[in-house]
Amino acid sequence: MTGGLGLVTAIASSGRAGAAVLVGGGISMLGSAYLGIALFKVRPGIEPGKMIWDVFLSWAIKLGLVMSLLLIAFTSRQLPPAFLMAGLCGALVASWLAMSTAGPDRTESGRRDT
Repeated sequence: MTGGLGLVTAIASSGRAGAAVLVGGGISMLGSAYLGIALFKVRPGIEPGKMIWDVFLSWAIKLGLVMSLLLIAFTSRQLPPAFLMAGLCGALVASWLAMSTAGPDRTESGRRDT
């Protein structure tokens, strides 16, 4: 989705704007990939307290990673900030939509099967 948005932006606006959308989407994907990898390392049989600590620590590291990369991208004069944020938000929305539609089949009432 972010690639398509970047391509459309590059065609409709400018190459810099399209690159900014792609960079914003890439920052979002890097943060999400780190969090996914970190959460998959949790082993069965781990104490619940340690597990929740690992989740929060991984989330804090992801937040620091994304904020650091955004700070670097914002200081670049080559990337328009509005398009950078559009790419970041577009990738996050696509990720949230993918997660909300994944899982068990839904019943006719719209609730998930248990």
